[in-house]
Amino acid sequence: MPNRRFQQQALNHPVRTVVLLVVCFAIVGSVLAWFAATTLVRADFARVVKTAQTVRSQDLHRAAVALGQSLHAMQQAPAWLGKVGQLRELLADPDDAMRVDEANRWLTELPGKLSLDLVWVMDATGRVLASSNYRSELNLIGDRYDFRSYFREAMMGHNAMQYARGVRTGEPGFYFAGPIRAGSRVVGVVVAKVNVERVATEMMTPGLFVSDRNGVIVLSDQPLLRGRTLSDEAPVYALSANERVQRYRQQNFIPMPITRRDTELFHGLYALEGESAPVILLSSLVPNIKGMHVHAVTPLRSYVHLESRRWLVFALIETAGILLIAFVSALLVFVSRTSSLRLQLMDANAELQRQAETDFLTGAAMRRKFEQVLQTEMLRHRRYRRTLCLALIDLDHFKRINDEHGHLAGDEVLRQFVLGLQARVRGSDLLGRVGGEEFALLLPETDPDQALALLERLRSEIAQRPVIWNGRQLRLTFSAGLGDWHRTESMEALIARIDLALYVAKQGGRNQIVMAEAPGENEPSPVSGKSPA
Repeated sequence: MPNRRFQQQALNHPVRTVVLLVVCFAIVGSVLAWFAATTLVRADFARVVKTAQTVRSQDLHRAAVALGQSLHAMQQAPAWLGKVGQLRELLADPDDAMRVDEANRWLTELPGKLSLDLVWVMDATGRVLASSNYRSELNLIGDRYDFRSYFREAMMGHNAMQYARGVRTGEPGFYFAGPIRAGSRVVGVVVAKVNVERVATEMMTPGLFVSDRNGVIVLSDQPLLRGRTLSDEAPVYALSANERVQRYRQQNFIPMPITRRDTELFHGLYALEGESAPVILLSSLVPNIKGMHVHAVTPLRSYVHLESRRWLVFALIETAGILLIAFVSALLVFVSRTSSLRLQLMDANAELQRQAETDFLTGAAMRRKFEQVLQTEMLRHRRYRRTLCLALIDLDHFKRINDEHGHLAGDEVLRQFVLGLQARVRGSDLLGRVGGEEFALLLPETDPDQALALLERLRSEIAQRPVIWNGRQLRLTFSAGLGDWHRTESMEALIARIDLALYVAKQGGRNQIVMAEAPGENEPSPVSGKSPA
């Protein structure tokens, strides 16, 4: 009976029946459409978050490793300084004015050479005997720093590192301390300080910040963040008030203005004061430095439009349930957008792959990429019985350029050197950076005589074209080992044989090219003499 009445109703009032059916299905379908829209938008945003986390985590890890290596290297400076004769002699007779003056003058030269800001020597009681700023009104001579933890650790015979604010200047920095021994006995401590501004400028990636083992932000390119804590439960509050004042020159700390922000559409986000969009907070442990972490806060701008996008998707799905053509249109939009996101992701992956294979400073191939191409070329040349040559190139006296003109000058020399070589080799040749100032040049389908002539021409042209830096001419020469590959030879054996030739070139006076002997023959000998620099 109900079925018959419905048929009659549809026959007598077709428009009203269709409207009633559409309204009924629209009410039921709107719930399902809202649920579907929420699920789709949430999943799409989850992919955005995951991509941002992956890319940012890789940057964060690289920055943490670089910072850890730099700080660890600085930790070794006091160990070397503790063996210097002038400092040992000073501690043997601290009342000798001549020894004090000699130590002060020697320490004055260190900051500029070692990228330090202040160096001083203390006796076993913590009293400063000599300081690199002895001429300054704020010199440390006579002050006592036996309350510093780095002093106590160094007196126990260990190298130590501590973040703290200077007692006299209030300037924050990292303190690196090491023991000075007389035999097996620790008789004093040498301390080197690097100001936070120097570390932030030379070692930090913009947008990142660093916290110490107590949860206090000690490094950031945003000065307002320095001295804050990551949260109001940071380990620094476990220290006594006196310890907090001695180390940080403050007793109370303001937490970083960031709070957990879970929403209906996504969990695990944070809200940052002054930022309308939610952010993701990522952290990475700094290797070799106990308790230190590098952090990154990344805003998710797309979240601001997430609610409006959810309503849009809802409207599309709801309309699709009423009109088939609307459903088809919505599906095409979704497929098109997904394809666009996939292309963007592929482009991002391709860019990451390029960055992983190319040296960011010079544009030369990274060592791993170079060895992959070399292995492939060896297989190809073995199959077609072609000649393949490899050269290892090392810049002469490059350390002297860094020491005398600074690392920026050294970087410019490396860039100009690579540009000069790449402009003079073939497109099929490959130049790779395999060390600090060491490069490898792959010359496919090239016999040794041709390769030697090319390298001789490059050596002569590089020597005659100095790099201009701050109005000064920096002359550059290089030494090289050169050899051709033998078909039964492994890549490792080939590199070792040519590296030996490079060693002979360096030991023979530099600025020359040495041909590597064939496997099993005697040591290589120079085939090109030094040209005047």
